[in-house]
Parts: sequence; C-alpha cells; structure tokens
Amino acid sequence: MTEEPKVFAMLREYDESKSKLRALEEELNKECAAYGRDVLGLWGFSPNHLRQRLYALGLTKKEQTNG
Repeated sequence: MTEEPKVFAMLREYDESKSKLRALEEELNKECAAYGRDVLGLWGFSPNHLRQRLYALGLTKKEQTNG
C-alpha cells in the first residue's frame, strides 16, 4: 500500500478547521447580538459593528485591506 499524499491530510485538516471556524462564528454572532441588545440597547448588533466600535474607541487597530 502506498503512502497517502500530503495534500489529502491537508484537505482533511482544512475541512476540520473550517468546521470549527463556522461554529466559532455562530457563537460570536450570538454573543454580539446579546451584547448589543443587553448592554447597548441595539438590535442586530454584529461582529462587524463590534469591530467598528472598538476601532472608534481606539481599542483595536483598523484592519488593512489589499487593493
């Protein structure tokens, strides 16, 4: 039996990481919505809103985009 190419293992690792990231995104969305509603009195507060708020308060650096 021949050894499996490295690319197969990389694809499995990628799929696993993508799944974990999706779960984290869902949890982050829920927490941001709860924070916006309960603390700020805002509905529909998203991670992007939180990022903008932190940037405006000087608590994080603005993301750099290519292009």
